[in-house]
Amino acid sequence: MRGKFKSLTMVNWNGFFARTFDLDQLVTTLSGGNGAGKSTTMAAFIAALIPDQSLLHFRNTTEAGSSSASRDKGLYGKLQRGHCYSLLEVMNSREQRIWVGVHLEQVANRDNKVNITPFALVDVPENLQPTDLLLEKLHDGKGRVRAFTDLKGAAAELGAMKVAKFNTVTDYHNFMFEFGITPKKLRDQKDRGKFYRLIEASLYGGISSSISRSLREYLLPENSGVRKAFADMEAAIYENRRTLEAIKETQGQRDLFKNLITETTHYVAAEYVRGAAEKNRLSELALKARSELAGKRRLLAEEKQRAIYLADEVDQLTNREKLLTDELESAAEHLAKVMAAVALQKKIALYRADLAELVDKLEQQQAIVEEIHCQLLEVEERKELAQAEVDSLKTQLADYQQALDIQQTRAIQYRQAVQALDAAREQCELPGLSVEQASDTLHQFRAAEQSLTSRVLGAEQQLALAKAAVAEHEAALALLLSIAPETVREAAWPTAQALLKRHIEDKARIAQGQGLRAALARLEKESESQKHLFKLRDELQQASGQLIASQDELEIFLEAQRSRQEELSDQQAEVNQRRASLVHQGAQLGRDIAELTRLAPRWLKSFEKLEQLREQSGLPLATAEELSSGMQSVLDKEREFEQESNRIAAQKQALELQIRNLQLGAGEADPRLARIAEQVGGVLLSDVYDDISIDDAPYYSALYGPARSALVVLDLEGAIERLKKLDDCPEDIYLIQGNPDSFDEDLVEADELGDAVLVRTSKRQVRFSRYPELPLFGRAAREKRIEQLDLEREGLIEGYAKAAFEQQKYHRLYGHFRDFIGQHLDIAFRPDPEAEVEAKQAELRKLQGAMAECDKQLAEAKAAAAQLTRHIQLVQGMLPFAHLFAEADLTARLEAAHADVEALKTAEAFIARHGKALEKLETLVQVLRQDPQDLAALQAAYDEVSDLLAEQKRRCYALDQLVARLPHFAYQDAQDLLGKASEMSERLKEKLKAAELAARTAGEQHKQIAQRHTEALQLRTALDSSASAKRQTLTEFEQELAAMGLTLSDDMEEKSRAHKKEIEELLIRTRSRRTSAEAQLQVTKREIESLGGRLKLEGKDYYSARKSLVGHKASWSRVVRLARETDVEKRLNKRELAYLDSDELRSMSDKALGALRVAVAHDEALRDALRLSEGNRSTEQKVAFYVQVYRYLKDRIRNDIIRSDDPVEAIEEMEIELARLADELKQRENHLSLSSHEVAAKITNIIRREQNRIRVLNQGLQNIAFGLVRGVRLNVNIREAHTRLLTALADQSAMHNDLFADKELSFSEAMAKLFQRLNPQIEQGERNYQVMGDVLLDYRNYLELEIEVQRGADGWLRAESGALSTGEAIGTGQAILLMVLISWEEESRRLRGKDIAPCRLLFLDEAARLDGKSIATLFELCERQDMQLLIAAPENISPEKGTTYKLIRKVQGKHEHVHVVGLRGFGFADDKLIA
Repeated sequence: MRGKFKSLTMVNWNGFFARTFDLDQLVTTLSGGNGAGKSTTMAAFIAALIPDQSLLHFRNTTEAGSSSASRDKGLYGKLQRGHCYSLLEVMNSREQRIWVGVHLEQVANRDNKVNITPFALVDVPENLQPTDLLLEKLHDGKGRVRAFTDLKGAAAELGAMKVAKFNTVTDYHNFMFEFGITPKKLRDQKDRGKFYRLIEASLYGGISSSISRSLREYLLPENSGVRKAFADMEAAIYENRRTLEAIKETQGQRDLFKNLITETTHYVAAEYVRGAAEKNRLSELALKARSELAGKRRLLAEEKQRAIYLADEVDQLTNREKLLTDELESAAEHLAKVMAAVALQKKIALYRADLAELVDKLEQQQAIVEEIHCQLLEVEERKELAQAEVDSLKTQLADYQQALDIQQTRAIQYRQAVQALDAAREQCELPGLSVEQASDTLHQFRAAEQSLTSRVLGAEQQLALAKAAVAEHEAALALLLSIAPETVREAAWPTAQALLKRHIEDKARIAQGQGLRAALARLEKESESQKHLFKLRDELQQASGQLIASQDELEIFLEAQRSRQEELSDQQAEVNQRRASLVHQGAQLGRDIAELTRLAPRWLKSFEKLEQLREQSGLPLATAEELSSGMQSVLDKEREFEQESNRIAAQKQALELQIRNLQLGAGEADPRLARIAEQVGGVLLSDVYDDISIDDAPYYSALYGPARSALVVLDLEGAIERLKKLDDCPEDIYLIQGNPDSFDEDLVEADELGDAVLVRTSKRQVRFSRYPELPLFGRAAREKRIEQLDLEREGLIEGYAKAAFEQQKYHRLYGHFRDFIGQHLDIAFRPDPEAEVEAKQAELRKLQGAMAECDKQLAEAKAAAAQLTRHIQLVQGMLPFAHLFAEADLTARLEAAHADVEALKTAEAFIARHGKALEKLETLVQVLRQDPQDLAALQAAYDEVSDLLAEQKRRCYALDQLVARLPHFAYQDAQDLLGKASEMSERLKEKLKAAELAARTAGEQHKQIAQRHTEALQLRTALDSSASAKRQTLTEFEQELAAMGLTLSDDMEEKSRAHKKEIEELLIRTRSRRTSAEAQLQVTKREIESLGGRLKLEGKDYYSARKSLVGHKASWSRVVRLARETDVEKRLNKRELAYLDSDELRSMSDKALGALRVAVAHDEALRDALRLSEGNRSTEQKVAFYVQVYRYLKDRIRNDIIRSDDPVEAIEEMEIELARLADELKQRENHLSLSSHEVAAKITNIIRREQNRIRVLNQGLQNIAFGLVRGVRLNVNIREAHTRLLTALADQSAMHNDLFADKELSFSEAMAKLFQRLNPQIEQGERNYQVMGDVLLDYRNYLELEIEVQRGADGWLRAESGALSTGEAIGTGQAILLMVLISWEEESRRLRGKDIAPCRLLFLDEAARLDGKSIATLFELCERQDMQLLIAAPENISPEKGTTYKLIRKVQGKHEHVHVVGLRGFGFADDKLIA
């Protein structure tokens, strides 16, 4: 089924508010007069089909106000204002209902521009009409055009359709192509122009001159693959030739590289190493001078350090002296504190005895108070019981006296008892009090009352004592003020304590007064003697620099000096012997260093070669055995890569042969079959199916199976006869009888089985063929396979290049191994001589340092011996006076004695003035502890406790009332008691009298005991207060003693005196040591001044050497920086050259300079650089010259040949790579070059294929007649000049080999020259040969297409409008356009699915130019080719077939519209339309 246009919907066009034209399957006719709207309808259709304003152009521009000058080309005037739509409904071959259309809107400006927006909908429901989407229904059956922005929402409401909007016309046409609406994929403006010109030619009829002139572009597809293959081939050949030229040039430059880099290296490296040696020499001189200077500085630093140490020692001794002085003062204070503590301890003992006596009295009084208290409690209890019994008896008596009316009053009594319980609960604040708890609660409250009574008594006692203490406090305060008038009342207690403490200390100091004065007199006498002793000691210190503090030290010092004198003598002998041994070892090390220095250059050369072998082989090569095994492994690698390169070369050759066959169109067939097909007059089956798509290739490949290489021939028997005469042919040749121009596969009976085909070759034989994974049937399949094989070939080429390179590399590496073993094996694996030289030189430097140390020790020992002799003389002169050192602390003791006497005088004066007052204050001091001004607080506390006692008594009374009525709760049976009331009344009266008597007696006893209890309490309180005061005083004394921080013992005072004496002696010794250290410090300072003078001389020598070094180093640093920045340092720093002297290096440089002058004579820049580098002081210029040579060579390395950009490494790679590349590139050029015969065959095959396709197209135009025309066809011929070119190319003779063998010409240029040689009469204009060659590679330029018609007796004539009538020209033109459509469809089959059969539709305006018979012929053509046709005809033509719409334009006032007759499926009546 082919796709069809189902309808055209126009909304808001001139005369058409909303019209849907249902299109016929074949021909749809629009009939009407002028201005009826036929052209507008066709314009709407074309605008929806090609919405490109640059192409749209409608000739009829006179209606609807349009003018010929308008830029809208007729579209603007056909639209109404607002939103306009043109929508096509299509049912494609997949039976998908598709809407495609455009939204148009006028833009009011000078250009009359129209905005066009294409859109589409897919899978539209059958029940939905275009107007349902484009129009919005209003009330009363009216409608309104929807805005384009509202379409998406409306589409969703109508059935979940999605409106696809297209931003470009290309996207819109791609959509239409994919869904089978357009016959060709319109990729760009050029394709759209072709399509529009085809529609325009169809619309206006006739034979279009624009299409006739470029018919080849419409009918013949471009085969860019041929041109691209030639272009790629030529580019590859050109690149190969360039590379080969570069190889030849590089081979010529290799010797230049090697010679230039070698001589440049010798020239520059010799100067570089000489400069480095000079720098090292100057460095050694500077280092030596610096070492000597550093030695002097070290000695100076040691002396300065010694001076600092002595200064620190003096400071430390001075600080120590101050600390000892402070410590002596502390010891004196401690001794005084110990004496005060002893006196205080005696006082504490007295207070403790008094306190113990008071405590005993207090305990006795407490026992008395407790005894009286017990008696008081017992009496109170008896009193309470007696009173309770009296109350009970009175109550019982009253009850019994009223026994007669007991029954009447019982209730009253019970209520009274309950009221008493409630009153007790309220008064006592005990809401949970029960009858059973009343007695216990009463006892508890009584006890609380007793407690409060005791507190009241205590408060009374304290109040009384406070009143008595006021007078004592005032007396004590007055006494304190007489001693210290400035004392304030609040500070009386601490001031009194401090005065009493001072009183105790002063009394202790006065007790020691006589001893202190005697000690002072003795020390003053000893001080005079000590001054004479210190004068002698200072003389000794100045002479020896040693501080002597005692007679024993002086004797020990003398013995040490004599022992040291003997040790120095032995040390001098030992140092002399060790120095002789060091001199012998140094001579041996010098001989070893000379031998290693001679061996080092040869070892360095072998080491460099070994490192190169290690780097090239990647092996450690640490031993000779590893070297041998490494050489064998390199040989194995060489053989392995040789085999690998041979294997890859064979694979590559086979792959290239396969690619070549595929490029020539042979596919799987034998290449000889193409030649055989020409000889037997047949066509290869693969050529017949050359245009099948890549998707169809597996099917057809399986369908024909082994017959894929068959020949299709018209005359089977004649072909067989010709085959018999052939000699060179394949073993099997398949022949199929048929017409190559119209071959039909129906002759093969086959069934598709998913991924296979079952072919019945006969009744008893079938063939089952699966789809091949890599089909080669058809051009598309071959091209895809060629792409795959090209990728494989590139991989093989890269693999071959790698393998060949590795084989050559390992071959040369094996030679390097062989040379190394022959020249350097004997020395290569021994230790590094330079490292040994450095180690031995370091050892020699150590020996020289040791000898210098020996010399230093000898000089020091000699100086020390002279000094010792002087010391011994001085010590012997001091011995008679050594006993005076024992009194070193005499000065400190004298000062301390003076201080003690002064303190004694102060204490005596203070005691004389306040002694009596202090003794009196000591007895009254305790009353000052608490100021009796707080009497009011004691009174308030007494009142508070009295109130609490009264409240407690009220509670006890309430409980007494409750307890008194407890029997009322127990009355149960009053009736029984009624009879006994009289008798019991008498008894109760007697008991009441006895009870009252007992109660009075108990009350008197209670009063007496309470009086005694109060007196006992007062006495106990007085005793307790006195004990507390005594205890407080004792505690304060103990705290005062504890605050002293002393733990007294019997001998503490003696120890304190001894400690003080020890500190005095230590202070004397410290002062003596400080004096000695100060003397040594003066001697050291003088030595520092002497060393400073010698250091200045050494500094001048060092700075002179350093200046020379810095001057050389400044220039040398520039040289090194240049070498490092340019990465040539390693190449210039030749270690083996370092063992040549300066003259030898200069000679080497001069020889290389001579050779370089010849080598760089051809290059001006190098010549100038070399001239600048000449001279002894131009090392930097020499390095710059080396860098310039390095870059010069680096720039001339061909990176497409040599992988490395290093000239030195490039020389090695050149020798490996150049020979291999030259051979490989020649082979590749031979492979890439296509022979002229192959080119001719390829173009001929394409031409033959296209001729066959045109013949097939001609079959569809048979039996077409228009007027006198009886047939239409396309005639395809090869141009005569191009035929001669193909014949010459196919000729195997060497007639034109001079063109194709010329390496200066590309293949295209050779073809162009050959064409000019064969056709000298053709003028080529100003085109160059390359452009001409590109034209000749396009097969379309070989063909001529002509439209021919068979007209009456004239036969086949060339179709020209002038020779045909109007109707004949229109009919012929439509036939040609149909042929173009069919050609486009066939061309596009590979670009979309096989199940898509695109729509075919043409237009024809003004069909009145055709007669009825011609129109009928058009109808027949449409029916035969399954094509739709849209015709515009006048009213007098009504075709018999198809669908006809009559259009009538009606005007009603200012509104006009087109009335359509024959319209189907429209939802609105005419009278309901809205303008």
